[in-house]
Amino acid sequence: MSKHTPTEHDILDAISQRWSPRAFSDKAISNNDLNKLFEAARWAPSGFNLQPWRFIVCKQGTSAFDKLIGVLMETNQTWAKTAPVVVLAASQTTLVAEGKPTRPNGYAQYDLGQAVANLSVQAMSMNIYVHQMAGFSKDKADEAFAIPENFNSVVTFAMGYLGDAGSLPEALAEREALPRERKPLSEIMFDGEWDNS
Repeated sequence: MSKHTPTEHDILDAISQRWSPRAFSDKAISNNDLNKLFEAARWAPSGFNLQPWRFIVCKQGTSAFDKLIGVLMETNQTWAKTAPVVVLAASQTTLVAEGKPTRPNGYAQYDLGQAVANLSVQAMSMNIYVHQMAGFSKDKADEAFAIPENFNSVVTFAMGYLGDAGSLPEALAEREALPRERKPLSEIMFDGEWDNS
């Protein structure tokens, strides 16, 4: 199933065709393709080039996969468990620069978001779909994966090839069929001053 994207202007296909399905096929993502996805993430920009992102990649059929599924909220568990790969993404919360005192890194989550965005666009160009989830227990994830104190678990995401929406529970299958929507540019893009569209 592809989704029509009513863009106001022409943009890259890998962006206009990107959406977040819940139905994944059982086709595995090859290690070579996983490396390409995280190579795209690796080359995202970051403040001071600190690259504060870390990704724990968990493949279907492993204990790590089961562990990560276990920290998701129940509604996410119902569909994410069918994805071939789930990922826990964390960001470094401190700035560590040679010769300077350690201090908070207020841009780490922004930088991680850019890395995941790069990965998502690369994935779509390879016909791989990414569904990001905030619905998980950070405390349980930190404990289950021994996340260091100077890192913050920020997001999880499922990745895979598009599956059959009919395999989902009815309520989720209905959501899968909803059209994509975005606010118009006039609501988010201002000319020189706030609210001047």
